[in-house]
Amino acid sequence: MSSGTKILTKTATYYDIYDFGYDTYLVKTDSFYDDTSIKDKTTETVSPIYIGSGELTGNQVVTDGYIKSDNYELGVSGWYLGPDSAQLPATFIIGDLTSSNYSSVVPYAGYKLEYATGNGYFNHIEIRGGSNSFFISDTLDTSAKAILKDFTFGSTDYSGAFKTGDITWNTTTGALTGGTGILINKSGIIGAKTVLGVTTATFTLDTSTGDATFAGTLSAAAGTLGTITSGSIYSGIFSTAPSASTTQRIIMSQASNNLKFYDEDNNNTITIGNYGANPLLEIALSDNTHEAISVTGSSDATSYGFSFENSNDRASVGLNISLTSTNAANNLEAINVSHSGSGALFYGTVNGSGRGVSIIRASDKTGTDYLLRLQSENNTSGASVAHFIQSGISNVTSSCVKIESSTKGKALEVSVDNANSSNPAGYFTHNSVNVGSLQANKSVGGACLMATVTANDGYRCYGLEFNIANAGAGAEYAFHFQGSEYASASSVSTVIGVIKVYTPDGSTGYVPVYSSAS
Repeated sequence: MSSGTKILTKTATYYDIYDFGYDTYLVKTDSFYDDTSIKDKTTETVSPIYIGSGELTGNQVVTDGYIKSDNYELGVSGWYLGPDSAQLPATFIIGDLTSSNYSSVVPYAGYKLEYATGNGYFNHIEIRGGSNSFFISDTLDTSAKAILKDFTFGSTDYSGAFKTGDITWNTTTGALTGGTGILINKSGIIGAKTVLGVTTATFTLDTSTGDATFAGTLSAAAGTLGTITSGSIYSGIFSTAPSASTTQRIIMSQASNNLKFYDEDNNNTITIGNYGANPLLEIALSDNTHEAISVTGSSDATSYGFSFENSNDRASVGLNISLTSTNAANNLEAINVSHSGSGALFYGTVNGSGRGVSIIRASDKTGTDYLLRLQSENNTSGASVAHFIQSGISNVTSSCVKIESSTKGKALEVSVDNANSSNPAGYFTHNSVNVGSLQANKSVGGACLMATVTANDGYRCYGLEFNIANAGAGAEYAFHFQGSEYASASSVSTVIGVIKVYTPDGSTGYVPVYSSAS
């Protein structure tokens, strides 16, 4: 080979059996196995040399230290296995994951994640993260703030509940015990507030009774209610129909402080609660309503259809009825009373000095009908049309009936229209011997008694008929003269006339009339 020529050679690397862990007997050994610091930290039957060769085929227990990947960084990358902690990135676990202290009976403990069902069992879960933490299931979605299905409170006591604030309650009875807020449990809904240590229920809704109680004002634009029982109801207008309605309804107004009833034609028929000159009860009859008040008496006790009492020192009228129409159609009674029993139709007691009954036709009014008319259509004999009785102290000398007239008309007119009657038009009796049954008095000249017969029927007519009969020893007289109409005389003059007398035997007699007497 000439000078200047360079030969490149390749150096070979040679390995013998010792480099591969074999000894002269071809038994494989390893420095990993010979290191006692590693050997003492592993147990079980698999030789640690297989960890390096990738031939780990059995159990391996690390009693101390840890195993980690080359790229392990806490919380960032790689994996780490230690006796008390581990880090596994993107790990898939096939099978259940159960804590060593897990218990599925009371008292619950630990946790369990089931591979097959996906169910998880935890004794306590605390999720932190603020608004970035959500819990979503088919019943509750905290991200959407939605309850997706029904929740049922426990039935054994009142522990299960929703609440706001710091309200507290007895979990055995459900009763409110303190705090402020709203409580919803199986007993119902309770709102409460606590002021100066005193807790008050502001509203309650009882699920067992349906009762709702409010300590404040209940306000609603509209609604439907059944029975209302309340000590006080405060409202602007309380109506049984909408405010725009013109049909039958009842309206109670706070502004006018009255109660008004309307019929189906929008007529205000009844008003209760007026002021001043207006009546407290005002009834206006309409074409649809012809009877203002109808009262039915009690079936088992004495009852009064109308009662008025005034014990004050003020003038008052117990019953005031006014029919002001002068139309001819207004021809019915102001008062129409009917009685089918045996009691009196009218009964009154005068305890003072006033009149019992006073009926007056005003001087500027016209009218020819009776102020008082008593009419009987009874067919029973002995039934009187009017019966006046004066009783009491026996020495009272006032008149039982007094009739006065300051006009030119008759003070008293009595007539019997029955042609077959055998009773007189007037009949007077007196039980005293001191005075007559009938007395006529006149304070001016003229006749005191007048008898007029205007018949034209062929019967005998006579002005006076006497039937004086005394069954005792007393004598009977036709006349008894006590005044100057009787004069003593010893002689008479000539007869100038006679007075015809119808005698009991049916004959005619004559009483002479003399021209003078002396």
